[in-house]
Amino acid sequence: MSGLKSIRWFGILIFLVGMCWGCAGPAGPAYSPKFPTGIETIDGAQKDLARLLGKGDFRIYYYDTDYHITNAAMENDLKKRYPDIEVILYDNENLLWYIEVKKITVTPNGIDFPLYPLRFEDLVSADFIVQDNYELKLPNKLYLRFETDTDNLNKVADDLFFIKQNWDKDQAAQLSAFAAQAGQYRALKVKPPVSEEQRKFIVQANAISEQKEYARAISLYQKAIAVDPVSYPGAYFNMALLSAQEHRFRSAIGYMKRYLLLVPDAKDARSAQDKIYEWEAMSGK
Repeated sequence: MSGLKSIRWFGILIFLVGMCWGCAGPAGPAYSPKFPTGIETIDGAQKDLARLLGKGDFRIYYYDTDYHITNAAMENDLKKRYPDIEVILYDNENLLWYIEVKKITVTPNGIDFPLYPLRFEDLVSADFIVQDNYELKLPNKLYLRFETDTDNLNKVADDLFFIKQNWDKDQAAQLSAFAAQAGQYRALKVKPPVSEEQRKFIVQANAISEQKEYARAISLYQKAIAVDPVSYPGAYFNMALLSAQEHRFRSAIGYMKRYLLLVPDAKDARSAQDKIYEWEAMSGK
């Protein structure tokens, strides 16, 4: 009799599990990104990403992260470094992060997610999909979820797919345009001086580089060349080395090629070209 009861209760348990499974609903199919409608340039894709990620209706998840919080002071320090963070939840045992942010900034080079920014060049050699119709899996063990509008998640994936497919071609076009500027620079008998504004950014970039904050140093060098793109060729050399430190080998190649376009007869031209060969192997080019 006890055996029959056991069988009966086991059957009820299986039925309840089945009912709960049915209530959860079947997982949606994975969404494979495609070329977005109306987007024709990388700049257009970046602007669309800024629009979509400016809505704040999303959450960021990290799995197997190397960053661990052990006390409130560390959490406060993290929020100070990333002022747009609203909520931090973490599970050190399972190495899971969940972060809500007020906004996410999109730059010409990538998306400034807290902790681990997404660099657009990383997309070239990475695959990404929308899993179960609600979660976008990205490089660096990063997952993006929109809370109420999954259609926007698909649109983010489409914009990233456009950038992935066109990144190398766009970089080649920019390098070709820079070659004309470099030719004009080489033809000048008197080279343009480094302005005081540029000098400020260069000094700051050098100091930050010594602190091994490579991404921030690159940003400062970019401000220097925004003032004048040719007056300080060394900025490109330094950005190339810093990008390599960040494993951004495609960017490193582009910066070093710009350096050689400006000063092809530099004393370190041979070693600079050899660095390009090394980085081409590392980037899979």
